Amino acid sequence: MVNIADILIPISTFVTFFAVYLLVSLALNLQQGYTGIPNLGLFLSIIVGAVVTAVLPSRLAMVIYSVPPELNFIEDNAQVVALLNVHLASDPFTSIGLLLLTIVVAAGAGMVTGYLTSFFVRRLDETYLAVFLLALAEAARTIGTYYRPLAGGNFGISMPNFVGWFGADYYYLGLFILISSVSVLIFFLTERLCHSPFGRLLRSIREDELTAKTVGKDTNRVKMIVMALSSGILAVAGVLNTTRQAAAVIPTYDRIDFTFWPWLMVIVGGSGNNLGTLVGTISLISLRRVLIYMKPSLSFLPFSPIWFEHILLGIILLLVMFRRPEGLIPEKPRKLQGP
Repeated sequence: MVNIADILIPISTFVTFFAVYLLVSLALNLQQGYTGIPNLGLFLSIIVGAVVTAVLPSRLAMVIYSVPPELNFIEDNAQVVALLNVHLASDPFTSIGLLLLTIVVAAGAGMVTGYLTSFFVRRLDETYLAVFLLALAEAARTIGTYYRPLAGGNFGISMPNFVGWFGADYYYLGLFILISSVSVLIFFLTERLCHSPFGRLLRSIREDELTAKTVGKDTNRVKMIVMALSSGILAVAGVLNTTRQAAAVIPTYDRIDFTFWPWLMVIVGGSGNNLGTLVGTISLISLRRVLIYMKPSLSFLPFSPIWFEHILLGIILLLVMFRRPEGLIPEKPRKLQGP
């Protein structure tokens, strides 16, 4: 007899992994693809979302369920998480409320982060801006890695199971529903935004910012809005990824996995095109999952199979840039409406 968990686990693992990266790629496409803001520090706002998830819901749950105050969430992590899981498994309303509150607070914190970084968008050239945002994100990652009270430091911390009320056999179904529904909602809201007059304004700024300024558009204010919105999306991705892993491990949010791969997904799919971003993301996520299963059979390589994924990233980027720089689904030119 087939165990339902054997079916749900691989499907949920793939879909939730894809959903998180879809949000990261959408945020990058909104910045770079539609507005022309280069950002090599995407993982800055993702870390903000992960830290909010590590700090907020668990400590609120400790207050709600009267966990003994002598227990510290960081130092007594395993014991506290075990106590909270017992309560959360029989209290779906509190679990859902804590998750929704965490998403809202993380999105707000991400938007504040994006708003603050937008001041540098106005003052720095594109190349310097990209490098500065990368350095800023690396600084945040370093603080999260070595400052243990924040999120457990280098080894991270376990998180309570906020979908445990689905039951042990349907835990992965709960993750699937939660993460995929949030990602689908954000995708359609982003798509609607990009096809609105505001989206056309973003394209005009990307193509010729000076012309947009001459017709009275406040391009600096528009860029601040874009940075705030996209950073909020990135922070939500941090919440969902932490929930997916049931752990907050800040060192795992590095520039390769959470900046370079999303850049490649947007380039492969087609910049300035959310459908292309969707296709590019699912294509490369599928490729990465295949590589994970193939690594044991790659021992014949003259280097460690661990590095094959990184080498492949560079190879795919070169091939796409030489053979199809516009991506799999190129951005369609927008026709102006007549009078």
